[in-house]
Amino acid sequence: MLNQYLQSNIRQRNDFRFIHCPEIVTPYCGQEFEDELLNQQLERIRGVRQKMLSIGNFEGYVFRTARPYRFDALLEIIASSRMNFEQLA
Repeated sequence: MLNQYLQSNIRQRNDFRFIHCPEIVTPYCGQEFEDELLNQQLERIRGVRQKMLSIGNFEGYVFRTARPYRFDALLEIIASSRMNFEQLA
């Protein structure tokens, strides 16, 4: 069964369904084997992103965020005062 977070991020466009969230942006068919792979991918990406934050690798955190959400990830880091403007250069 697909993770509840991923379920809440399923979007329908015309005849296609997508998972669209900061960790994963991908077409979604709804097959059981696909659910398990997506659940594993979500946990792996969350772990890596958390590791990047914990070691102060903000660039790594941003680039391990799905492309449409990268600017939001950068704003999140800046807003939480984890990064100063010198680190942006």
